[in-house]
Formats: sequence, C-alpha cells, structure tokens
Amino acid sequence: MDKATSVLAALDAGKLPSTQQLNDFIDWLDKVGIASVEPSSSGNLSSQGRLLAKRVRQVLDAHKKLGVDKN
Repeated sequence: MDKATSVLAALDAGKLPSTQQLNDFIDWLDKVGIASVEPSSSGNLSSQGRLLAKRVRQVLDAHKKLGVDKN
C-alpha cells in the first residue's frame, strides 16, 4: 500500500511521481488488484469482465514500457 501512498504524496505535493514510483505502484496493483481476477478465479467474472481485466493489465504494462523507454 505504500506504493499508492508515495504516488499520491507526490501528486499532493504538486509533483509528478517518479518512473520508479509509478512502476512500483503498477507492479503492486497488478499483484494485488488484478491478480484477484485471474482466469483461475474467473468464475465470478463474465467474459467481458475478464476481457476488461486483461486490457487494464495491457494498458498498465504499456505505461511501464513507455516510462522505461522514455528514459
């Protein structure tokens, strides 16, 4: 959870979070948030929900790649 608070603290201070802070947050979100909707536990999600989770993961991965390639 400190990943989210470090990103929010940077934004609250009027600064952009560092690439490392964003990458840590994305990794945390992928591990904690999106992992709970993996195909193994997809009995609770419709096919559209699984597709949405997959697309969110793709967007987050693309954002991480953009940050790495930028620097």
